[in-house]
Amino acid sequence: MLANTEGGNTNDKNLDFYNNIGVDPFRLMAEVGGFDSYVDLELVYEYIKDAKALVELGAGYGRCIDFLIKKKYRGQIFGVEYSPMLAMHLSDHYSQHAKILQQDIKKLKLPIKVDIALWMWSGFIDFTEIEQQHCINILSAQLNDGGKLIMDLPKFGVQTFAQHSDKQHIHFESPYGSLDCFIPNLENLEKYALVGGFKKVTMKDYKTATEKERSLYILYK
Repeated sequence: MLANTEGGNTNDKNLDFYNNIGVDPFRLMAEVGGFDSYVDLELVYEYIKDAKALVELGAGYGRCIDFLIKKKYRGQIFGVEYSPMLAMHLSDHYSQHAKILQQDIKKLKLPIKVDIALWMWSGFIDFTEIEQQHCINILSAQLNDGGKLIMDLPKFGVQTFAQHSDKQHIHFESPYGSLDCFIPNLENLEKYALVGGFKKVTMKDYKTATEKERSLYILYK
């Protein structure tokens, strides 16, 4: 399984999974993964709390928006979700707290520039290497100077519950559909950042509430 096959568009192929899964199974996956405790978001909230505006990529069922509401975050929130089913759920439940945008991240256009781009719970790995670089470029252009892109990814080199063909390429089968993913390492991310106009990248390893090994990356504009 290769990340950069000709004509490959991994994100679009993975979309069926997110359209089919439904909100309750998605919540259960978060609980099993240990993300329902918000440990990842607590670790990065110091970078978020004073932002005047932020965008969350892949807003899903609203986990990050729920966290921001609980924290009484006062900045403007944009929630981007490509799946029509999930975008409808977000609009129905969170329109008073966030501007929900049903958009393809590869073609993202925000109404304003933001201070923080938040991409949590592995959403970034739904893209090939080429797509990942493109998304980094897109996000960089929509961040204010001094802004940050914060991402949560599986810890590189650690076996996940999915099928690994090597350390970076994984395949996941479920009743809702399949996912093909590429896990970047620090070297990949530093290259993406340099090309995308970011000044530096930092990394912090952590474990979720169910002991899943993860890494938080911050790209500084």
